[in-house]
Amino acid sequence: MRGSIAEVALEYRRGLLQDAAKSRPLPGRPPMRLVTAHEMQSIDRLTIGGGHVPALALMESAGTAAAHEAIVMVEGRRDARVEILCGKGNNGGDGFVVARVLAQAGMSVHVFLSHPPDDLSPAARTNYERLSATSAEVQVLPETIDDPGPANDPRDRGSLVEFEDAATNALQEALNEADLCVDALLGTGVSGPLQGRMAALVNVLNHASTNTLSLDIPSGVNGDNGAVEGAAVWADATVTFGLPKVGLAFHPGCERAGRVTVADIGFPPEIVSEHAPRRFLVERDRARSWCPRLDPTAHKYTRGVVVVVAGSADFPGAAALAAFGAQRAGAGLVHLVVPVGIRTLLQAKLTEVIVHGVPESAQGAFAVDAAPEIIALLERAQALVIGPGLGASDTARACAREVLSQCTVPMVVDAEAIAVLPSGARRAPIVVTPHAGELARWLGASVPSAPLDRMQYVAQAARDQKVVLLAKGAPALTATPSGDIYVNGTGHAGLASGGSGDLLAGMLGALLGQGVSAGPAAALASWLHGRAAELACNERATRSLVAHEIGDFVGAAMFELES
Repeated sequence: MRGSIAEVALEYRRGLLQDAAKSRPLPGRPPMRLVTAHEMQSIDRLTIGGGHVPALALMESAGTAAAHEAIVMVEGRRDARVEILCGKGNNGGDGFVVARVLAQAGMSVHVFLSHPPDDLSPAARTNYERLSATSAEVQVLPETIDDPGPANDPRDRGSLVEFEDAATNALQEALNEADLCVDALLGTGVSGPLQGRMAALVNVLNHASTNTLSLDIPSGVNGDNGAVEGAAVWADATVTFGLPKVGLAFHPGCERAGRVTVADIGFPPEIVSEHAPRRFLVERDRARSWCPRLDPTAHKYTRGVVVVVAGSADFPGAAALAAFGAQRAGAGLVHLVVPVGIRTLLQAKLTEVIVHGVPESAQGAFAVDAAPEIIALLERAQALVIGPGLGASDTARACAREVLSQCTVPMVVDAEAIAVLPSGARRAPIVVTPHAGELARWLGASVPSAPLDRMQYVAQAARDQKVVLLAKGAPALTATPSGDIYVNGTGHAGLASGGSGDLLAGMLGALLGQGVSAGPAAALASWLHGRAAELACNERATRSLVAHEIGDFVGAAMFELES
């Protein structure tokens, strides 16, 4: 028998560390490119066809990486029992490699094959035959599988169904008694709803009470857009191969995937660079590379002075949250400029912020003649945040328009200020932070919901308007004037709460004030914002989260990056 579990894991980790030493992202290098299933297939074909890496070597690397994740999920237990559902294509071939590695490490491995061996793809067939030298048991499933119906919620797990078919009952029992189930049925090559027997297999797996690991993408999830049109696996974790897929970054696919790990299996960087579009997934390593370093000799004026122009009598809380966000994201000094009528309220609430009251209209919004005071204050600033809680007042808009036309420091333009952003040449870097409704009003065209169309829309808007565009949503997208687009990899529905966007605007202003360039600052702020929400919900229900609680965990999110 080849090696213990510890030896197999050590061997894999050695290779992983060697690969990481070659591929560790450095500041200025792009993050992982996000690809469609078709784009990944093209890269795969060029890699194999060009003689760079043989198909079997790619499959071996993919299966070994997934086996390592399986070892982690069963906590390295030698006596673990693993059930693997394998399809007839290359995804099934990856599953055979997983079975071989785990069996050689001493685990009890049982493979359920969805089709007869004669139907397997050539590479899958080779790895199926290699299984015969191990202790892994292989069973070809019958043509008829009873369908228990869809599991539309992960809470449906463990809801046992009594089937008339003995084979389906035996399959369900085996999956429930396993320590881990591996989904190696379909991969990214499927579009449209699953039918018949494959849908039934996925539904049986979803009703099992055991943790599930999917290979490349949960079976039934569309790799191009994350759509779930019928049965699709609910995975606890997914190991995706080569590059992350668009379907793993967008809902509902990202929810089905669970925790996603990207395994580098050897695609040549030059092929990836040439054939993968410049859309990138922002994950922890990339966010870390953008995080500004705090100089040990820093003082409050060198850590970034941020001016926040926000609030009105109707929306004082927006001003408070924007200033709070700037503080939590590391600004050395925050000047909050508000209509004079709410100055006392906010000064009492924000003890570490300098609050300035400027002329206001009869409605409690900024007056037009407040603009010169704000412009004078910007002479001492490194960044401007303008718009949160401004309101739809004509005087506030006129004031904002004048400030924006004169501002020469990097700026975050949010909420009502977006509508009055001057067009034409830019005097300083600008990040615009609209939600879908604000973006549609600004550009005069509705925002498409389909992932690829939405990314194209946002990227084109950033190019046309010559701004960095942080389009809030699930997920948030950051596009640069040069055509790069960053898809955020953190966050959840708890961000859909009043004031969350105001907090984000302040955080972004702080990063600009600390010298982070506009594109990375927007993508980093989005990542920190989402990660803070995730950390906050370790202690409360997602639906109970409010904006200031997200702000309370921004420091913890930054601590993760810095440590």
